[in-house]
Formats: sequence, structure tokens, C-alpha cells
Amino acid sequence: MARIRARAPFVDHLFLTTAGDQGRALADDPAKVSYIPNPVDAAVEVFDNSQVAADSFDRDLFFAGRGDSSRKAWYAIKNEDSPQRHHYMLRRAHYAGLVKQIDHEVGCIVEALRRKGVLDNTIIIFSSDHGDYLGDHGLSGKASFYEGACHVPLLVRHPALQNSAVSQDLVTLTDVTATLLNLAGQSVPGYMDSIPLPGLDLPDNTPRQYIAGFLNNSWMLFDGQWKLCKYVDGQHLFNLEEDPTEQHNRACDPSCADIMQRLDTQLTAEIMRSVGEAFFPQSVYTFSHSSNPDFGRVGWHRDYPMPWNQIHPD
Repeated sequence: MARIRARAPFVDHLFLTTAGDQGRALADDPAKVSYIPNPVDAAVEVFDNSQVAADSFDRDLFFAGRGDSSRKAWYAIKNEDSPQRHHYMLRRAHYAGLVKQIDHEVGCIVEALRRKGVLDNTIIIFSSDHGDYLGDHGLSGKASFYEGACHVPLLVRHPALQNSAVSQDLVTLTDVTATLLNLAGQSVPGYMDSIPLPGLDLPDNTPRQYIAGFLNNSWMLFDGQWKLCKYVDGQHLFNLEEDPTEQHNRACDPSCADIMQRLDTQLTAEIMRSVGEAFFPQSVYTFSHSSNPDFGRVGWHRDYPMPWNQIHPD
């Protein structure tokens, strides 16, 4: 968010998409091919939990539902058979190069703001919509709820805040909306599932007790310690404090039965709330007309769609 000539705050959204090419953009650009490190230098341990599912998860069905692309071809890097460790290391080298490229591009934006003299009047929020497994759990891509896909960085640069800090509060990308509204001096509408980000001295930023995620074939709920993932082919329960690489599925552990029930109840409530919100635009009205004495009489009419300010006055 920057104020250059306008009197009122405004927002500029930049979406860097180079990571979608997974190496081709770098390999085709002589100025940036040096960003790709040696695969050995880029090596990070690949988390393999081939036995994690055990009696609560059909691993073969899990992979079958994602097609060959989840295990084989990876954009510019191809392998006809199931990938080996050296394939994953090469993928991670390309990905590291893409991260360096994005870092370079963000640096160019920051430098441009500095040259224009508006950097100290600009709030920068940096994040991503998802990560990439790069071989973790024998997967490429993102279409499930392991940490490699759904735990992404979220950074805020605020010129009025001099000390850096790291928050462990649960946040989602939807919270960026409430943050920008508050920073612009606006209140957050009550109907929004959005809370200002922590650590910015903004009002109404009560920490979330849990966060939920939904894909077309899976659901997830995370309370900061325990993560419940439900798929059509089974379910996962991980204690991320004790098992940060998600190697030990506790879904069928009798000692975790109460935790499973609690998370499942919260997840069900969140699903029902989300389904209700998803169908809201198709709602004819949000209350019963039977209490209206004019209903059905001559001259009565129904506003459709219902005016927004009658539903949400705030």
C-alpha cells in the first residue's frame, strides 16, 4: 500500500508467477540461469513417510487419484519412472533458483519505491498462495494438506514499526484483507472471515483458535498443534509439535480419540458454515416473511436480490 500523489491510501497488488514454470523461465534466460544452484548445494532432506498411512489411509488410492503428474513429470524436469532422490534434488535446485529470482524482483520493487521517495510511506505484505512438495512424502505439486504445500511465508514491512518480530499465531491469506482495511483507517465488516494480522498494533486482532482448508476432495483443520486431514481415501492426524515432518499418523491411535472427536466436530461446523456462505448469493431472503403483516397482500413486493445494506448494515 503506497501513497504517492493521491490523498487517500491505495493498494497495489503484484502477483509474481514465475514459480509456475518450475525452471524453464530461468533456464531460458542467460542472465538468470546462474540462479540455479548445484543440486548438491540445494539439497534439503526429502521427507519420506511411505509407511505413515498404515491402517488408516489407502496410500495407493491417494496417489492414483492424483495421476502420474504427482510423481513423475515436473515441468522442465522429466522422468519416465518414479523419481529417485537425484530427481528431487534437481527439482529443488530449480526451485531454489526461482526463489532467488523472486527475491531479486521484490528487491527491484523495494528499490523503485526508495528512488521515488515513498518507501517510508509504504506498507509491504509478501506471501504465497501455496508451496510445493518437491519430493516430500513422494509427491510433487500441492494438492493435499502436508506442511510443504499449505504452510507458506507471510511477511509484513511496516515503516512505523522499528523492531522485527516473529508471530506464531494462526493466520490465513484472508486476513490480509482485514489488515489492509485497518491500515487504511477502515473497520472490518462483521460478515468477513478476516482478522487483522498480529504484531501490527491493529484493533480486533483476537488470535484464531484454528484454521481450516478445503479442496475438492479433502478437508483440513489445524489448531496450532494438531492437524486433522480428511481425504476420500482416509484421514491423517499429526501432532506438529512432536512430529513437524508429519511422519506419524495418529488417526487410529486410541490415545488420540478425544482429540480426533474435537477436531472433527470443529471441522464439521466449519464445513457447514462455509457451505452456507457459498450458497448465500443464491438465497432469496435471509428471514421469514410470515412475520410481515403485509406479506401476500395487494401492493406487497419482494426486493430481489435483497439490498446488501438490509442484510449487513455494517
